[in-house]
Amino acid sequence: MGQPASRAETMTSDSAILHFAESLAETVRHGNVARFRDYLRGGLLPAVGGDATPAQLILQGLAVAPDYSATAKGSARLLAHVLLDEASHLESPGAALTVEHKYLLLDALALAAALPAQAKLFQAIWRLRQSLIGSPDTRDEFLLPILDALVFQQSDDTLESLWLKYLDELATLGRAWKPLEQDILFVSWRGLLWIPPQGRSEVINFPRVNRGLRAINRAVAHQQDGSRLLRHALDILSETYPRSADFWAARLSTWVASWPAVLQQEAFRKWRDLKPAARPVPAEPVEAREIA
Repeated sequence: MGQPASRAETMTSDSAILHFAESLAETVRHGNVARFRDYLRGGLLPAVGGDATPAQLILQGLAVAPDYSATAKGSARLLAHVLLDEASHLESPGAALTVEHKYLLLDALALAAALPAQAKLFQAIWRLRQSLIGSPDTRDEFLLPILDALVFQQSDDTLESLWLKYLDELATLGRAWKPLEQDILFVSWRGLLWIPPQGRSEVINFPRVNRGLRAINRAVAHQQDGSRLLRHALDILSETYPRSADFWAARLSTWVASWPAVLQQEAFRKWRDLKPAARPVPAEPVEAREIA
């Protein structure tokens, strides 16, 4: 095991990040796309030791930037330009994905998943999706980074049908999943949960939660560890929206009665006070009351 960093080393590392944060803020203020691209390539980054990726170092710089909000939003705009340039390159005849471009894209997508949602950045990722996921040579490597970035760059409910489509496709496989397919299950579920509320609607869209859980229940039906996967899906729901157990028991009571038995069982196990809402007794017709 390596020795812990000394106080002097820590101070040097901190000062390097602070200096980089100033450089990053200046890059954003001047809209310097070329310099931001250099960051993603690993150039002009602070030497702080360890194995931090360019995306991680940029996020460290953002964390200590004097005006985080402006610098983060500006970084998202610059990143959109970088990704649009990469998309144009991939769409050109005879273009090949070099090792340098591959690592730049992977870092750029990891960064996109951590930056504030920007419409132009979302559009750039969507355009890249067509080139990277549409090719069998790059699909497996880029599918999850692309989907993860799209999850957190959503600004409306445009992708709801896409997330449900992925869940429905998993249900049709009828065999044990590969690791990538299990990852698709949960990134699609997060995609549904991270759709931002529209207008004055509730933060938690319970009809959408209901659709998503039912789709997950169908998807895991042929998996030996289906119950575990359902439990994890419920954990993701409660972690995405931190609320009390009483809140979930009250709000899900109107939905749980119509859920399949296995999903019901896992929901009851997670929220002990969850019970199906009692159906109101129908009122007697006037004629019956008169006869009585």
